[in-house]
Order: sequence, then C-alpha cells, then structure tokens
Amino acid sequence: MAGAAQRRRISTRSTPLPLWSNPHTRELCFDVYFHLPGRSALGRLSVHRSQSLTCMRAALQRHFGVPFEHQQLFLHDEQLEGDDDLIDYGLQDKSVVIVRISPRFRRIGDVFSTIRTIRFPSPISRLEDFQIVEIPAKLPPLRIVLQRIFHAVSYLTLLDRKQEQRTHRRVWRTHVTFWDRETVSVPLTLDDKRPSSYGLQASSTDHVSSLLALAKVHGVQARLHRPTSHRSSGDLRNLKKWFASLKYFSDAQLPDSVFQELARTSTYLRVQSGDFVFRQGETGDCFYVLITGCVSLAAYSTGFFRTLTPGSCFGEISLIEPQGLRTATACATFCTTWTELAVVSGDLYRRAIKPYKQVVLRATEKAIASIPRLHALPPHIVTHLAYAAKSLTAREGRPIICRGEEISVLVVLIQGRVKPQRSSDKKGHSPRQRHSLHGMSSHWKLVSCSVSVKTR
Repeated sequence: MAGAAQRRRISTRSTPLPLWSNPHTRELCFDVYFHLPGRSALGRLSVHRSQSLTCMRAALQRHFGVPFEHQQLFLHDEQLEGDDDLIDYGLQDKSVVIVRISPRFRRIGDVFSTIRTIRFPSPISRLEDFQIVEIPAKLPPLRIVLQRIFHAVSYLTLLDRKQEQRTHRRVWRTHVTFWDRETVSVPLTLDDKRPSSYGLQASSTDHVSSLLALAKVHGVQARLHRPTSHRSSGDLRNLKKWFASLKYFSDAQLPDSVFQELARTSTYLRVQSGDFVFRQGETGDCFYVLITGCVSLAAYSTGFFRTLTPGSCFGEISLIEPQGLRTATACATFCTTWTELAVVSGDLYRRAIKPYKQVVLRATEKAIASIPRLHALPPHIVTHLAYAAKSLTAREGRPIICRGEEISVLVVLIQGRVKPQRSSDKKGHSPRQRHSLHGMSSHWKLVSCSVSVKTR
C-alpha cells in the first residue's frame, strides 16, 4: 500500500515540491495540460512519469471537479484507457489531453448495473488517499431511453428487411407491417395460396388495414374533434357505427343506448410518437380506443409488454380494479408521427360498459388459470394475460389451427368444443390441410406469447 501511495502522488503546483530535491527525481516530473469542456484556459497538473492513469483521473476530479466516472481522456485523437503508467501512453512534458464528459447510465433491462468511481475519506485528505468504489448506475433520462429504444427498433427492422430479401418472410413487427413499404410479390405455391387458419387471419395486417379504412369512411377523427355540444345527428350515427364495429364492444353485446352515449361524449386525443398516454402507478379515470398509430403497453413489475394496433382498446383495468391505478405504462410508438385516440370518460365506462366487460374478463381469467402450467401464476399476472387476450369467434366447421402453421399465440377455449380432424386424401388437398383443428360452434381467445409454437 505504501508503494501504491507513492505512485499516486500528484502535484498541481507550478513549481516542484521541496520533496523532489534530487535533480534526477525532478526530471521524472512534467506538466500535462488539459482542455476542459466549458473552459477557455487550459488546466495544468504536474505529474510523475511512473504514476498511473487512474491517479491522474483522480487529480482531475479533485482539482477541476470533473467526475471520475464521466471522464474520457484523448491524446492525439486516441482514447486513454486502462491503468498503466503515464509514460506508457506517450505523455510527456507539455502534452495536451482533451477531456470529454460522457455520463454513464444503467443499461436497459439491467437492474444491477454498477460503475467505478473514486471517494476521498474527507475533504482535507491527501490526494493519494483516494479509494476506488463501485456505485449503482443512475437511470438514464427519458430522452436517452427513447433514443435507445428507437435505435434498437430501427436496427431490428433493418435486419428483418434484409432477411425478407432472402426468405420472403417478416419476423419483426409482423403485426404493424402495414406502415412499411410494400413487399415484392413472390409467386406462391398451392399451399401458400390457400386461406390460412382463422387464428392467423384474425391477426393479419389486412384486418388492421380494414379498421383504418373503416375509421376513414366514417370520418371518426373529424367528428370526435368537434365539441360534444356541436355534434349533429350524422356525427352521432357515424360514430355509433364505428364503435359498434370494434370487437371490444361487439363482444360485450352493449345496448344501443350505450353506443349512443359513447358517440355523444367521447373526445379526441392526438399523441406524438414517443410521448406517454399514461404512466404506471397513476390514477386512471378514462378509457382509450386506438384510431391510428400504435401504442406500447409495458409493466415494469411483471414484464408485461404488448403493442396495440388500430381498433384496440386499453386503460380499463384501472377502471375495473378497486385500486384505480394504472398497472402499465402506455407510450405512442414510432410507427407513425402521431397516434390518434378516442377517449371515453371513466364515469361512462364504469356505469355502462364495465358490467358487460367484467364478465368477459373474469371468464378469460378463469380459463387461463385452468391451464395446468399456469396454476402458479399470481392473480395480477393472470389479469394481464386476460387483458392481452383477443376474443375471437369461430363458426362451426372452420379450421382454427392447421398443421404445419407457425404461430405465436396460445389458443384458449372459453366456450364450445373443438376437435382434431384428418380429412381423406383428396385431389387438391395439401398435407397441411389434411390435419387441422376445427371448431364446433366455439368461442375462444388468443393470448399473445413471446415464443413461437409450431403445431404438429
């Protein structure tokens, strides 16, 4: 420790300390100049050639107030890293070192990120008495988080487009590709030309595109933007038709009076990409219907994540649960410049919609909890899964899942019956068609999963 302390000795005096009385020792010391951010004059430190880079960085913090963990030092456009002797970096008398300040933050998804810094026992401690310690990294500001997410999404999208050129398939953002450029048409085989199963058709981009077209036909944005007292009978009629076309409301079998009140009292909200609709933990007092754009829902306590597309509804859990708090954060994604929403008041939802939708939500929770592998899930996780479920109804005899299809959803039967069916080998039937799961007047749900499942 004594030897290490000797190597850490640094002086900021313009003349050598009396300690260096030996001429040979004095020759081992030299001055280093620093170009500091926000300062016109160069800073100067007198250092010893055998001192380490960490010692010099500690002196920068002590004398110039530049935090150790934020320092980036450059000599001749090369960054100085490590903890070797100063002479090994090519530093000599009157060298000029560029100092850049680069704050370090916690990485996304890493709860235990730490960074190295230095501490002095007291303000009057000697310079060589510093200690290197590990401290928790701070959370990055919202601007940095959004930049990281945007770069990650852009990178994954670029990889997906390059893969598409080779495989003619999209993996990343398959549910929002209607905002991407049109893909090159590829000749399809007989197997690919046949209609896919109902489970995949219901989540296709064509379905989302039809919802966008429906909102445009009814002029939803312009009609919602008008004050509620100035809406004409034509406005109310078109808004009623649009609300009734959304599966969220049609599944609840709401009476006509509720649709009339939705059309009369709902308001318009436009959110810029990257902005929050609401944050987890806030008190919720309204319900949202997505008109255009995409919204990402994320719950930091449970790992829940879901991307909503036009026609989706969200925000009802805080209106159903007694706590009344938002259980996830909703943020407008970068799919479009603006995200447009229809806002339903919490009072109307609790009074007119909650009694119908609560029955559907509880039935879905019960079905999910009945799955053996999901018995151990906490109740709030089951609620999130039920909330993320998409309700679909299959007609009798319609294939739900066909053999050989790659799916990314879990099919949970809520009501009715299904059975596997293997049709006879007839001309024009592919092997993928001969073994499928058919519905028998069934009502079933889709719950999004993060894994890809292939039925066999």
